[in-house]
Amino acid sequence: MPFGEFILLLGGLLSTMSALNATIYSSSRVSFAMGRDGSFPKIFAKIHRTKRTPFVATLISSIIIIFMAMALPINDVASAAVIMFLLLFLMVNMALINLRRTSPKVERGYRVPWVPYIPIFAIIANLFIAVFMFGYSPKAWYTAILWIMAGVIFYYAYARKKQKKKIEEVVRTVHEEKEVLSKDFNVLLPIANPKSIKALVDFISPIVKYMNCQLTILNVIDVPTLLPIGSGRKYINKYRPLIHDSIKVAAKYNIPVNSLIKISHRTEKAISDTVQDKKIDLLLLGWRGYTRKSDFVFGSVIDPIISNAECDYLVLKLKKNKLKKIKKILLPVADIRKTKLCIDMSNIIAKAMGAKITILHIEPLKKYLKVEKLKNKIMNGFNGIKDIEKNDIIIEESGNVLKTIIEYSKKYDLLILNTPRDNIFKMFFMGNKAQYIAKHSSAPVLLIKKYEGKLKAIMQKFFGTRILDL
Repeated sequence: MPFGEFILLLGGLLSTMSALNATIYSSSRVSFAMGRDGSFPKIFAKIHRTKRTPFVATLISSIIIIFMAMALPINDVASAAVIMFLLLFLMVNMALINLRRTSPKVERGYRVPWVPYIPIFAIIANLFIAVFMFGYSPKAWYTAILWIMAGVIFYYAYARKKQKKKIEEVVRTVHEEKEVLSKDFNVLLPIANPKSIKALVDFISPIVKYMNCQLTILNVIDVPTLLPIGSGRKYINKYRPLIHDSIKVAAKYNIPVNSLIKISHRTEKAISDTVQDKKIDLLLLGWRGYTRKSDFVFGSVIDPIISNAECDYLVLKLKKNKLKKIKKILLPVADIRKTKLCIDMSNIIAKAMGAKITILHIEPLKKYLKVEKLKNKIMNGFNGIKDIEKNDIIIEESGNVLKTIIEYSKKYDLLILNTPRDNIFKMFFMGNKAQYIAKHSSAPVLLIKKYEGKLKAIMQKFFGTRILDL
C-alpha cells in the first residue's frame, strides 16, 4: 500500500498523543482529588479563582512529567507506566467481581456481561502482559516496584494520619468511663436494643469473668448524614440509661467494665474504630437472625463490622431477646479441619457457663459409616484439643442437614455454628443457612469466627472477600 508505513506511523503517534493527554489530564485530577481528601498536602486541592481549575496540581504534575521525560530513559519510564496501568486494570476487574457479588441489584448504566468470566479472563491477560514486560524491560519492573513501595511508605507516613483525623470528624466520643484496673484481654459489647441488653450482658459476662479480662460496653448514637455530628449530643441523656442498665447487670458478675457513648454518621464505622482504638480481642454482636437486603449476609451494619474487625467475634441470635441458663451446648461439625479454631472458643464458653458440649456430625444418605469408626476419625481430627470425648459425639444420618440441626436444637440451650473460612461463595450459602437455622431453631444461635491473623485479613480485604468471611 502506498504511504502505508507513513499512515501507520501517523496513526500510532495520534493514538499515543491521545493516551498521553488522558494520562496527563488524569494525573493532575487524581492528585487534586487526593489533596481535597487529605491523602496529599492541601496545596494540591487549590483551585484557580477565575479559571476554576486545579492549577497547582496541574503545575506540579507537569513539572514531574517533563523532568522524567528529559532526565530518565523514556523506554523504561513508559514501560513502568504500562506495568502500573496493567496492575490498575487488574484491580478494576477484581473490583467489578466484588461489586457484582456484594451489590448485585444496584442500577448501573452499563452491565458487563458474563461476569465473572470476562473479568477473570481480563485479570489473567493483564498478569500475562505484565509478566511479559519483565523480559522486555526488567528496569521497568524494578521502577514500578519502587513506585509502589514509595506509595506505601507515603501512605503510612502521611496519608494514614490524615485519614485518622477525618475519622474523628465522622465518629466522636462523648462519654467514657474507665476502670482503674486494666486487663491484657479486652471484650467489646455494642448495645442498641433495650430489650436485648440484659440477655447479651448475661451471656458475655461469665465469659469475661472466666477469661479474667475486661468488658467494654459501647452505645452508638446514629446521626443522619445530612446533619452535623454535634446534633447528636442532645440524645446523650436519652441513651445514657442503656449504659447504666448494662453496667448494673454486669456488676452481678464482679468484672471490670468500661463504657463508651459515641456519635457517628455510621454505626458500623464507630464500632470498627473502637475495636482498633481499644485493641479489642473479642467482639460480641447481637443479631436479629435475618436481613431484608439480599446483598448482605447478616445485615448492613454487621457485615462491614466483621469485614474490618481484626479480632475474634461472636454473633448471637437470641430467642425473643431472652436467655435462659445454658447447661447444654450443641456444636454441629462437618469438616473437622475447619472446626479446630472454633472448638477452643466453644470450650471457653462451655466452661464459663458450666455447660457441656455435644458434637453433632451429620452424614448424607448412602455415605453412612460405622459409628465407632467415624467417631474415631472425628477424635483424630480433634487431636490436641482437650475436653472432647468420644461419648460427646453424636453421629446422625440424614438427607436434610438443616432440619436435622433444627430438630436437635430442641434438646439444647445453645446452638453454636462454626463458619467457613475458605470460599466466599460458601459464605453466601452459609449466610442463608444461618438465617434459616436462626429463624427455626428452638435454642439461641451463636456464630463463632476466630481471627486468623493480620496477613490473611489484609489479603481478604485486598481481594474483596473478607466482607463475607465471618
